[in-house]
Amino acid sequence: MKFVIQCIIVNCSKRSWTMVLVNQFVLLLCLLSALLLTLLIFLQANNIVIFGVVDYYKDWLNSQSYVEGISEKPHVITTNVEHDAVMLPIRHLEKKGAIGNVSRELIT
Repeated sequence: MKFVIQCIIVNCSKRSWTMVLVNQFVLLLCLLSALLLTLLIFLQANNIVIFGVVDYYKDWLNSQSYVEGISEKPHVITTNVEHDAVMLPIRHLEKKGAIGNVSRELIT
């Protein structure tokens, strides 16, 4: 951030104020788009993990010869302070019937 501020100060002395404002606006857009991209990657990572664990559990359960015929669903334990990025996929799986009971532990 220090480097960015120094560049802006140097640009102020060499260019017109209009050009400096345009540069600052472009810099702000770049920073916001990088932040948005980072957030989207983290949200998608949560979905991949949650759905992947449920699929892996189903595959594992089907591969076990001694538990054939059991249609047990995974049990999910979560808290009341989970972010929507975690809770929405869990609620979707719960409505779809892909997971069993969802325990929401109260955190005070």
